[in-house]
Amino acid sequence: MAKKDNDITPAVLLQHIQAMEKRLVVRMEDVRVGLKADVRAVGERVVLVEKKVDLARVQIGNIDERLDDVEVVQVPMLKKAVRMR
Repeated sequence: MAKKDNDITPAVLLQHIQAMEKRLVVRMEDVRVGLKADVRAVGERVVLVEKKVDLARVQIGNIDERLDDVEVVQVPMLKKAVRMR
C-alpha cells in the first residue's frame, strides 16, 4: 500500500492536537487576564460605593443631630416664647 501525501498519519494528528492545545492555552490565558481586570474593576467600584455609603451615613447623622436640636431645644424655646406674650 503506497502512502499518499494527503494521508493522515499519527504524526500529522499529533501536530494538529499540539497546535489546538497551544491555541487553547493562549485563549485560557486571555480569559484569565480579562477576569483579573474585571475583578480589579469590581474591587475599585466596591471601594467607591463604600466611600459614598460612609458619606451618606455622616450626612444622615448630621441631619439627625440638627433635627434633635430643633425638637429638643428650639421648639420648646419657641413654645415658651409664645406663652410669654
